[in-house]
Amino acid sequence: MIDWGFDSGFMQALVILVMLGQVFVSAKIVLQASGAEQFVRMTAVSAGLLLFLGSKAFGITFADLMLIAVTDASLLKVLSIATIIPIVVGIIVSQITISAMNSGEDFAIRIVLLISVLMLTQISYLNYFVLTKTSLPLDQALLPNLCYSLSVCLWAVFNFKDSGQFHGYNRY
Repeated sequence: MIDWGFDSGFMQALVILVMLGQVFVSAKIVLQASGAEQFVRMTAVSAGLLLFLGSKAFGITFADLMLIAVTDASLLKVLSIATIIPIVVGIIVSQITISAMNSGEDFAIRIVLLISVLMLTQISYLNYFVLTKTSLPLDQALLPNLCYSLSVCLWAVFNFKDSGQFHGYNRY
């Protein structure tokens, strides 16, 4: 079980803050639209949730991949599954988000919503899985979440240039 010292509590608080931030941004983007576009954006959010359920049914979640990595205990497998794959996925998601924000097109914004909800559910499920079903130390078990979140944030910070085209979210 998890040793709930200060480190674990602080780490858990950070994970929850990241998830809440993602929910806030997604909600703000949905609420910014009106009429049929708002409905379609909510449908994109629903599709992201359904995609997670489908991936879970097929055993393709960050938690399932982490379990495969730690049961084999091969350093190469742990490195690739727990770090490299989440980093690559994070960079791809971040680049798609940047492209969508720069295009300002409704379709691109819908794709961002779908992907962000899918990733949010993946991260949330891994967090739940770690807290309830593993005996790994929290910092090791949350390595995929850390790698994914860090790659999304750093890629966006160093690659986003505001072209003024992002109309789906009022910046002021």
